[in-house]
Amino acid sequence: MVKLIIFDIDDTLLDHRAGAMEAMSALKQQLAKLDYINEKYDFSIFLNAYEKRNHTLWSQFEIGKIAISDVLKKRFDYIFDWFDIRMQHKLIFKENFWKNYISNCHLTHDWISLLQQLQSDFHLIICSNGMKEIQLKKLEQHKIITFFDRLYFGDAHPNCKPNIDFFMRILEDFQLKPEQAIMVGDSLENDVLPCQKLGMKTLKYDGKASFQEIYKELTELKNGSKSFI
Repeated sequence: MVKLIIFDIDDTLLDHRAGAMEAMSALKQQLAKLDYINEKYDFSIFLNAYEKRNHTLWSQFEIGKIAISDVLKKRFDYIFDWFDIRMQHKLIFKENFWKNYISNCHLTHDWISLLQQLQSDFHLIICSNGMKEIQLKKLEQHKIITFFDRLYFGDAHPNCKPNIDFFMRILEDFQLKPEQAIMVGDSLENDVLPCQKLGMKTLKYDGKASFQEIYKELTELKNGSKSFI
């Protein structure tokens, strides 16, 4: 019998991409406001370079080369160096970036309705590689934090996704077998494959159609008309 449902945050429950886009839009506006760029500046050149840098940093984090705090620091350093940001403006840029990012990571779908139905029958938990401080603010901002019994964040390798030990620790904390848990997430590499290796059921989120299927399967499980065992 399934007793535990594990949820990823970014691009599963909350729209990380939308938040990141709004944060970058706010960055561009702030750069223009403080005269670091003009209206003719081609911001796409920076965005393409930033995305490559960001991907590299996250890859280094997932294999244990750097800490999550270093990922965020190096990303801002990259921005500051690219635009030659003066010291007195760095905090302004950081605060503006996070404010716009957090407020625009809206729910991807009607997860609240689903979580309300599930919370009395299952342990619901969060499992995310994101920075704890930022992720907590997002969960609070979008009013879903109260649905979860525990929150697991990948603060340091090997305690992060996709390391199997990270998921094993969660199962051990709840004294459950893999077949008693379900992972709901968008990433094949970080969410789906490591959990399947452990013998856990997985539900992959990748948009509206998949949400409807996830909603259907989990509500059927709650109502006893579906079993993953």
